[in-house]
Amino acid sequence: MPVDESSSFNEKIESVLLDWFSELPLYHVIENNIFVHACIDEDAGDL
Repeated sequence: MPVDESSSFNEKIESVLLDWFSELPLYHVIENNIFVHACIDEDAGDL
């Protein structure tokens, strides 16, 4: 499948992915392990 290089396509994919990531839990616990989400905020700017 060819990749569409248009900015509107890329912006839509980015928006969908950011929405999906924002719905993920910040951590997940199984047995003796804790997995932590990095929580990268694209809109935070330079800190």
